Amino acid sequence: MLRLPLTLLVVFAVPVHAQQVFVEVEPNEDKPSASLADCISDGDLVTGWVCGSGCPPPGDRDLYRVTSCDDVPGIYRHRLEMSFSGPALPRLLGRTQSNGVVDELSDVTLQEGTNATVPQRFNQWYGFGKQEEVYYDVGMPSFNRNPWQSPVTVTPVTPTPVPGTFLPGTITIHTLGLGHGTNTELWVYDGDYNAIPGYGNDDIIQNLQEQSRLTRTYGPGTYTLALSDYNLANNLASPPEDDMRAGRVLDFPNLVACSSAEFPLDVTFQITDGNTTVTMPAMKPGPYDVLWFEFTVAGAPGSTSFCPGDGSQLPCPCANESVPGNGEGCRNATGFGGLLLASGTTGVTSDDLLLHATHLTPGGTTLLFASMQPQSTALQVGDGLLCIAPPLVRMSFAAADSTGTLSWGPGLAVTAGWAAGDIVHLQAAYRSTGPCGTGFLFTNGVAVTLTP
Repeated sequence: MLRLPLTLLVVFAVPVHAQQVFVEVEPNEDKPSASLADCISDGDLVTGWVCGSGCPPPGDRDLYRVTSCDDVPGIYRHRLEMSFSGPALPRLLGRTQSNGVVDELSDVTLQEGTNATVPQRFNQWYGFGKQEEVYYDVGMPSFNRNPWQSPVTVTPVTPTPVPGTFLPGTITIHTLGLGHGTNTELWVYDGDYNAIPGYGNDDIIQNLQEQSRLTRTYGPGTYTLALSDYNLANNLASPPEDDMRAGRVLDFPNLVACSSAEFPLDVTFQITDGNTTVTMPAMKPGPYDVLWFEFTVAGAPGSTSFCPGDGSQLPCPCANESVPGNGEGCRNATGFGGLLLASGTTGVTSDDLLLHATHLTPGGTTLLFASMQPQSTALQVGDGLLCIAPPLVRMSFAAADSTGTLSWGPGLAVTAGWAAGDIVHLQAAYRSTGPCGTGFLFTNGVAVTLTP
């Protein structure tokens, strides 16, 4: 039997990436005719031969549609570094937007490589292993026929964890009043690295300091924050409450790029759920860099949210479904659904369980109910869904504060006579001028398994 040396076995066992050299195909002067560079990997070369503006067309620019490889989910920094010593002008292209409306036919510079960076004239963007696409354009400023090449580097990025956990519900991320005046921009991604529509901010509306503040509703899960200075871009338009709704965006989903070569810049931010507040010192270290942070939203251990009003289990009474994934009840007049969540612990001895309801009607009356079982199928009642089954125990009658928030506890177990091992199902009914006109709705439900 033939026995191979151990060194050969190791070589055969480890796949080696063969360098790809991408060669342009003319004409490639605009986005529809762009040359293709599919599945770029670390060590590949993107090449071309471009003629300056004095040359007859085609030839004044080389435009590539660059696609990254499918990879393990994560954050990856992709960089193209112009190695030609002449006056090549590399850039990433994007689209314009006006008042939050993206012009899909536009063709503009989003990030321009310059001689001021080290290394000179590089471009970079970030993806998530999802075969992201971007337009890479190389031009010459004057009559000159020259070959060029751009080596590819791909570097995994590990997000910085934000310590602690935050309660489901309303969470605010901001950069205001933290010792710097950087014109920041941010966007939040879900646990699968998808940009959440509307979860971004450049400038606080009617604030002259050009800093960021984003207040949104979060269900339990892990989220990733992308943070840099202006212009931080993905392919999504700016939300309505952003004071800057004309920033350029990228053509394709699943990637992020920053147009600014300024550094170092202080981009310290703060995140708060109203109970826990964490300040995260942060510094942009290099040109076009985006900083990544990971934060966790979780309720009380042993508690589970159920019966959301997002249409996933049963339609709301008059098509007033809330945003999928937020865990809220059916949508009310505030534009959100009432959200019930639990914090603290589920021990009957400590009896420190807290229940919090948000997105209620400010000042509106609210009833908290408890039951030992859920409805087998939720019922359409009022403007919402009744999720718990009789007999219902009325726990509390109170009014929400001016922000539409209300809390109950501690001391719930002794008040209701709960015992270890009980599985209690809770839901709040509240007054609201909902879209169906009945005058009341329900939050989502919360199930709590009590421990000693």
